[in-house]
Amino acid sequence: MISHLHPDHVGGIGAARRRTFSFSREPLEPRGVPAHVPAPMQHPRADVIPATGPRVIAPGMAVLPPLPRMLFWPGYVTEQALAVNVRGFGLVLISGCGHPPVERMLGVTEQVLDVPIRAVVGGLHLPVHAAGTPLVPQAVLGNPYPPWRPIGERDVAHVLDELAARGPQLIALSSHDSTPWTYDAFGRRFGDRYRTLRAGEALTISATAGAPVPPQATK
Repeated sequence: MISHLHPDHVGGIGAARRRTFSFSREPLEPRGVPAHVPAPMQHPRADVIPATGPRVIAPGMAVLPPLPRMLFWPGYVTEQALAVNVRGFGLVLISGCGHPPVERMLGVTEQVLDVPIRAVVGGLHLPVHAAGTPLVPQAVLGNPYPPWRPIGERDVAHVLDELAARGPQLIALSSHDSTPWTYDAFGRRFGDRYRTLRAGEALTISATAGAPVPPQATK
């Protein structure tokens, strides 16, 4: 599943210009793998399936309809998320970058799937206080507001309120377009229900105990 057609999500600027996606210089994926994309795209090996609405892609797994957002510099973008219904736990919403407003992502999930949202995992594009970090360009380029109005603490407060209203058992924030300040804000709000996702770790959500298992480093 491709979340949206931005260079850092499809394999680089060249792939984005060609409206395709790649994982490496050499093809890694077998032919005919279904690829669910949020906008018209092409690929020489995959079976590309543009999303026009919600679609069940496997038992307990659904792609949500692409949601539009106008960004100040890149312009119009549509992004889709993935919903996984974990038996014995509930619905896990997986976001790639989180450009659409969080209330729209959560609202569409609740409208399409009549299952409580118990976890939100992935990126929510909250590079707050990015000065002094490698995220300074992303704080500007991925911003829906003008450059003089950076994504700030009030945006995080809004996202935290929307998430807390669902009573989640797990919030796992991706390091993609997040800053240390954002991690701390989420940790203060959700306590032991919060995880910071890091490369090389696996996050397991228990289907029987109904609670998240702490991340374990992968071999």
